[in-house]
Amino acid sequence: MPSLALTFYSLLDIPVDDVIACWQEAESSGFEYGVMSESAGRDAAVILARAAVETRTIKLGTNIIPMYVRSPMQTAAAALTLSELSNGRFRILGLGTSYKQRVEAWFGEEFRSPVVRAREYVEVIRSLLSEGPTNYHGEFFNITDYPDLTTLTDAPRDVRIYLGVTGPRMRRLTGEVADGVILNSLSTPRFIRDSVELVAEGAEAAGRSPADIEIGCSIVFSASEDRHEAVEAAKRGLLFYIIYPEFDPIVKTTDQLPQVQALREAYWNGDVKGAYRSITEEMLEAFVVFGTPAECREKLREYVDAGVEFLVIRSCVDKLNGKDAVLQNIDALRGFLGQPAAV
Repeated sequence: MPSLALTFYSLLDIPVDDVIACWQEAESSGFEYGVMSESAGRDAAVILARAAVETRTIKLGTNIIPMYVRSPMQTAAAALTLSELSNGRFRILGLGTSYKQRVEAWFGEEFRSPVVRAREYVEVIRSLLSEGPTNYHGEFFNITDYPDLTTLTDAPRDVRIYLGVTGPRMRRLTGEVADGVILNSLSTPRFIRDSVELVAEGAEAAGRSPADIEIGCSIVFSASEDRHEAVEAAKRGLLFYIIYPEFDPIVKTTDQLPQVQALREAYWNGDVKGAYRSITEEMLEAFVVFGTPAECREKLREYVDAGVEFLVIRSCVDKLNGKDAVLQNIDALRGFLGQPAAV
């Protein structure tokens, strides 16, 4: 049976107290996971450390940590520490390359050979979380006799590594080296079906069973009994992502490419309000789950039918609607997959 995760991202305009409160509500409402993504502003591992001590049963994870920003040694240490703090509830380490524009403009790092870097990063993480010192020599990482981290704690080390991906080569790589995939926000059912095939190709090329790689997807979600409220929040959620060309593999599975290109031109030329006004309900229908709770539940089933096993709910939340928007989404999905609430 598919599982539900409630995710937040580090640039979110709500207090950390509200993030924790929403995970606590999700914990009692049938969500299996609470996950945190990181781009800038807030530290995902620190927030998850607080969640580890202020929740009881919900499993924790990242969705995603950018691999150009943290070294694999830092990431492995964070994963091991979170596993210890949560008594083994930190279960998913979601990693991704982020976007070229963000990596180079925000962090001053060259966005070079993302597929090679991702492969090496995963290989180093696996070595660090296994027994013994780590020695690794690749194009990006050269490590000699890094200490055995596993002697520090008896915390479980069976953390599953997922890749957050969009491009075809990264989707194949997921099948080769990862335990699961978290397809990017705005993914369409057609994109998901194509991705299932690419992940399977990668798995088979590496001699693995495609069934061993869980198919996850980050889903931009906006539910409200006030449909206008849901639509406006969905527009803001869509605009956060659609401006980046890295989403073109997703956009090209729809008939919205010309409209998206016009939106981007307006946005990057400084006409943010014009870009926002150009978002139609047809565009929203292509990329976002939005509307009344009943409409959202019906649309979400299309993602399950397309092959998603791990539904990562990314609420359209900001200073305009606050944590109430997240709580409405949680309520809209209460019992959606038939799970009993956590106890």
